[in-house]
Amino acid sequence: MADKKQKKVQYFNSQAFVDKVLQDCELGDVSTQDRAELSEQIERRLSERITAVVINGMKDKDMDLYEKVLADHPELDDMDALTIIASGLPDLQIKLLKAIQDLYEELTYDARQIQRAMDNRTAAEQVML
Repeated sequence: MADKKQKKVQYFNSQAFVDKVLQDCELGDVSTQDRAELSEQIERRLSERITAVVINGMKDKDMDLYEKVLADHPELDDMDALTIIASGLPDLQIKLLKAIQDLYEELTYDARQIQRAMDNRTAAEQVML
């Protein structure tokens, strides 16, 4: 009998965010290894940002519930447990959307600035010809 991997239930899909950031940064020809490392770093920053927003919105009873969810459901990781608990926190969706958008802007800002500088340089070179 073939060993089947149990598919993990996922409540939060960070890969869509990572893919969007990488796409919008227009990195060009980046090695597979570099892209994987960037993806990992972006996903870690996203997880940290979301975790901070959720934890800041939690009360003691929410923290107790979070610990219970983790203990009772070992198949869940921290992010999934936070996502479950977060559904009961007031105004959390608005705070999360803002935090995610802010992170997106931070991560893509430098890429846009570099692209603008390159465009300006190209335009200046064409004028000088």
